[in-house]
Amino acid sequence: MKNLMSSYARTWAQHTGIQFATLSILSATLTVVAIVFVTSFNVNRIMTQWGTDIKLTAYLENDKDLDFALLEKKIQGMDSVKAVEFVGKERALQIFNNQLKDITPEFLSENLDANPLPNSFEITLKEQIKNSESYEVLTKQASLISSFEGIEDVSYGQSWLKNYSAFVSGVTTSGIVVILILLVGSLFIIGNSIRSSISSRKEEIEILELVGATRFSIRLPFVFEGFVTGALTSAIGLFICFFLFSWAKAIISQSAVLARLSETMQFFDYSFIFLFVLGGALIGALGSFLTVRGINDGWSASQGAN
Repeated sequence: MKNLMSSYARTWAQHTGIQFATLSILSATLTVVAIVFVTSFNVNRIMTQWGTDIKLTAYLENDKDLDFALLEKKIQGMDSVKAVEFVGKERALQIFNNQLKDITPEFLSENLDANPLPNSFEITLKEQIKNSESYEVLTKQASLISSFEGIEDVSYGQSWLKNYSAFVSGVTTSGIVVILILLVGSLFIIGNSIRSSISSRKEEIEILELVGATRFSIRLPFVFEGFVTGALTSAIGLFICFFLFSWAKAIISQSAVLARLSETMQFFDYSFIFLFVLGGALIGALGSFLTVRGINDGWSASQGAN
């Protein structure tokens, strides 16, 4: 290990400019990767959190004499239903008035001839709305409930929920594409850095080949260099991402409208941080290996012929 670290330090001493440029570009690249990850993670987390608050509202027909208790029992008997609460039209009007009293008091000051609001059931499902598949489950349950006799309509925020589910799916798909492109680019960046190291140590490699050094012992310092560079840039990328995440969360928390959203936002846990750094290190090692695999495969002879 000491020899490997010494080799890595020598590379920095000989190619400080190239190594610093490689470190900067890779850190920026992995910062973007971390931002994509944390954005996708929190978008899905927000969807899950909102899913626990979503309820179906089944509006009842006004012109029919319905047995509310029997209909409630029928809905409660569904496997997917967690709870059912009856909301009479008088209570619905009271809730409506409370919600609008600070917004349009002039509207409430007008006397209504009759209560226009229907009786309804507030239905909570066992299934949480986590992704587009759960959205399909919710749609199916709403369709089933609306088929019951006495149910006029079922509402669950269809429009925004469908759009948000599509948004989550789009963010996830786009994130995967961006990450793959950036990781492939990282392999080339690491490869160019290793090529400069190989070029500066050409004579050393030839001597090692002549004295019978194994392929593994010659290639290992370069692979280790890529491993350390990948791990270091991953850690730097996570640090920058954490700083930007904390800054964005602080701004969102200052907004009265988005304050609750900031409470849901969360950075990666320690296990993901470890896996991210390890993944960066392995990408670096892979990029190095793909570059040095020609060493001890007629490499010195081909270099000598040039």
